Amino acid sequence: MCRRLNAEESIIAGPSSGMNLVGALKVIPDEPGVVCVVMFCDNVFKYATSVTKYCPELFPDGGNVMDPAEAKALQRIMRRANKSPDSTMAGPKCQEFITKRRPIIIDVRPADEFAERLRIPGAVNIPLSVLNGEEGPALTQVMDVPGAVQAVQAEASDLSISERIPELEDLSQPVLVYCNRGVDSLMALMVLKAEGYECVRNLERGMFEWLQSGQAADDNNGSSCNMPNGKDNEEKELLAYLGFDEDGKPAEGGSA
Repeated sequence: MCRRLNAEESIIAGPSSGMNLVGALKVIPDEPGVVCVVMFCDNVFKYATSVTKYCPELFPDGGNVMDPAEAKALQRIMRRANKSPDSTMAGPKCQEFITKRRPIIIDVRPADEFAERLRIPGAVNIPLSVLNGEEGPALTQVMDVPGAVQAVQAEASDLSISERIPELEDLSQPVLVYCNRGVDSLMALMVLKAEGYECVRNLERGMFEWLQSGQAADDNNGSSCNMPNGKDNEEKELLAYLGFDEDGKPAEGGSA
């Protein structure tokens, strides 16, 4: 049940929470009018080492390469969450989600990237570090995931996201999160779902997917016209196709 909660619902529940839910399903009658609230008591991150030890089938590369084990386990959980159709969407599906559900659109990139790069029309900038309640502007890549930019861990705020961020005070408000490549925004999705937000979606592959699928982008009157730089040959080829050089800047004579 713990695995299903993580893989199918992107809820970062631990084993005890899985047992909570199983117990509730056995005790509470499945009848019309019966409402049950299950309060999960833990999350899976505290069990990262145990997950790698007792669920080796989730880690086909083997346990010897997990250094540190917690970071590798988290990467696996993120990959599984990224496969959930109720969590991660391609560009056209996201546009349909925007049209039908009118979500708040959150760009979780650092403020300087939001200021310089193309963004989804109507998006507001709430960096991942702000969602996490972290302090300090310093950023570094602390996870070995291409394109991930995570804030240095700082003391987290004691207040919930809904208490700290006015735009997110309503947990029932639909939310769409995105970033450059869909990595940091997937982490943001998991953070928001862990805090009880009911309808959160992540844009697969971030702004690369958004432009490749032909969706309109906001350049902030020409001042935010760049894309992320190409990390590999595939991204560089895609940038060239979209009218950018490998550094993500509009190419001369390009269509950007």
